Amino acid sequence: MAPDLPDSSTRWLRPFLFRLGMLNALPINPLPCLGTMLIGIGIASRDGLAVLCGVAVGVADTIASIGLIYGGWQVANSLLGGV
Repeated sequence: MAPDLPDSSTRWLRPFLFRLGMLNALPINPLPCLGTMLIGIGIASRDGLAVLCGVAVGVADTIASIGLIYGGWQVANSLLGGV
């Protein structure tokens, strides 16, 4: 049986996974699910490359989500006449 990961090795992932969980609630794109899945598989198999791939997907999804939310806000403002 493999030993458990030390608490300090996954401590920095907790807020990142929380943010990905919040992005999962938005019906914009499925990338947070992919990032969460890759991080989970990487932690379970003790594979750092899978964790880094999951983090990279999560960062890319965060940038894409911010862009989509900002673009939607601009479209709504233009349609409503700058309210």
